[in-house]
Amino acid sequence: MTPSFRDLRFSSPAHVFGIAALSGFLMFLSIPIFDWWPLAWVALAPVMLVLHDTPRRMIAAGLTFGFVSGVGKVYWITETVVNYGGLNPILGLFSMSIVALLVGAYGFIFCIFVARTGWQSMLFPILASSVWTAMELLQTYLFTGFPWELLGYSQYRTLPIIQIANITGVYGVGFL
Repeated sequence: MTPSFRDLRFSSPAHVFGIAALSGFLMFLSIPIFDWWPLAWVALAPVMLVLHDTPRRMIAAGLTFGFVSGVGKVYWITETVVNYGGLNPILGLFSMSIVALLVGAYGFIFCIFVARTGWQSMLFPILASSVWTAMELLQTYLFTGFPWELLGYSQYRTLPIIQIANITGVYGVGFL
């Protein structure tokens, strides 16, 4: 019998948290402030590997990925509310964490979809890309109204790839 991704089991919850956090951090490094755009093409791979573990670990991985990638999107909130809002730094961190959880919820929902769907279907890449794009659309227009740091923005200097944005917008680039 040939081993598959589903056969992967990680020895401790720390591995699951670490791998999911790595994915979120890679997403953060791919955004325009760092400009490591090639990381966007592999950033989701680590978390997808741990999503086939036990249900509890799948949820933990999704939450960790969502939170870390969310912090990467809203890291600036702490400094802003402390310097311009006069908040205590601890309250600033707390405020940033709440917003990171809200923005990270979309990544968590994506992870739950991946965990529930599995890799068996030939349509999986299309389905996963569609769900990712739907989550980015919801992030932009629903509740949080947060159009910053979408995955497609990471490719802004990659002219051959970004051409699709002329037709589909940033969401089409993120779909790729």
